[in-house]
Amino acid sequence: RDTSLTRNIPALSSLLALCTARVLAVFGDATAVANDAALLAQFCGLEACVVSVWVTADELRADSEATLVWLLHAWYLARAKVVEEAVAAQGLGAEESALLHASLQHQMTELAAQLHIRSLEKGFTASVLLQLPWLQPRADAACVLAAELGGEEP
Repeated sequence: RDTSLTRNIPALSSLLALCTARVLAVFGDATAVANDAALLAQFCGLEACVVSVWVTADELRADSEATLVWLLHAWYLARAKVVEEAVAAQGLGAEESALLHASLQHQMTELAAQLHIRSLEKGFTASVLLQLPWLQPRADAACVLAAELGGEEP
C-alpha cells in the first residue's frame, strides 16, 4: 500500500478502509480460512493487492504467524498454477514466462515482508520457512534464526 497516497487523498483513505473492512469480514479469521475449503479457495483467488490489504490489517486474527505463512503459501501455489496455465494456454515464450514468474516472486517478497518472522517457532523457521521457494531473501530469515539460536540480536 502506498500510504503517502492515502495520507494525501482522503477519499483514497476512506476507500482503503472500506476495502479492508470487506476483506476482513470474509477473511479476517485466518484460522477459519485455513480450515474451510470454500473460504480457502476464495482466498487463493484473490489478487495480490487484496492479499496485501489482508496481511497488513491490524484487525487480522490468527492462532499463530505460522497460519499466515501457510495461507500465503497456499495463495502462492494457486497463483503459480495460474501463471503456468497462462503460459501454456497463451503459448508464451521463455521471456514472457520469466516475466510472469518474476512478477509473482516480487508479489511474494512484498507479502512476506509483512510477516513477523520473530514470532514463529524456531523449529518452524528452520524446517519450513527456509524451504519455501517464495521467501526472499532467505538470508533475512536465516539471520533471525541464527540470532535466536545464538541468543543474539541480528
